[in-house]
Amino acid sequence: MRRIWLGAALFLLTGSATFAQFAGTIAGRVADQAGAVIANATATVTNMGTGLSRTTVTNSDGLYSFAALQPGAYNVKIEN
Repeated sequence: MRRIWLGAALFLLTGSATFAQFAGTIAGRVADQAGAVIANATATVTNMGTGLSRTTVTNSDGLYSFAALQPGAYNVKIEN
């Protein structure tokens, strides 16, 4: 009886880890031509297949990140 429950628990744990593999992250650093970082720039990522967009603002180091993106082709637009 214990083996059945342990097997089910392992299946549930590995099953949830498998689902996590179907999302990705796009991240970057925004800088000018001289290499100076650009804080508070608007970064927008658009899924080219669905047209859905998400927007964020770069931090003080010029960094931005979009997590949990579904697989697909994306366009990244930066505005200052």
